[in-house]
Amino acid sequence: GFRIELGEIENQLRGFTDLDEAILTVNEKEGDQYLVCYYTASEELDTKDLKGYLSDKLPDYMIPNYYVHLSTIPCNSSGKIDKKKLPQPEIKEESAYVAPSNEVEYKLTKIWSKILALNEEFISVDKSFFELGGHSLKAIALVNKIAKEFEIEITLREIFDNPNIMNLSDYIITVKQIEIGIEKKENIVELTI
Repeated sequence: GFRIELGEIENQLRGFTDLDEAILTVNEKEGDQYLVCYYTASEELDTKDLKGYLSDKLPDYMIPNYYVHLSTIPCNSSGKIDKKKLPQPEIKEESAYVAPSNEVEYKLTKIWSKILALNEEFISVDKSFFELGGHSLKAIALVNKIAKEFEIEITLREIFDNPNIMNLSDYIITVKQIEIGIEKKENIVELTI
């Protein structure tokens, strides 16, 4: 339901110091659309830096889900960008996988798996929902599933403020602690189940 101007995102990216060229595409996977930023730079840039830079300048729904480093942007014989030759983005498996450590994190991993269409084993609890392919509409679905599963009221802002399972779990545990007046975090994990 949001209007996204790819040219506006590209213009903002051109202001990022270490980036040479950037183009944006809207890709589709299993009926879901997502933004992909293809860029050239002397070396692969840290996705967190790019997202942080854009988040200061654009609304959350205009932040690309994936960033793909290319040595050159492919062009056709007339010199225009050949979008058919752009590679599909891949979620890179991180060597530092962090497994769920409590029942709340385990349940959140199951919810994320369904919403993001990813295997649970791939979802590290310290990885951002948005880095794994989430966007504003999926975040709304996440808010609804969390509210139903944990019987709490949660806002979309909380998803953006706590974008990984570890932080979101802490937030949920804190809300539950306040609801029932328990002071120790260890006790609440048992009570939320």
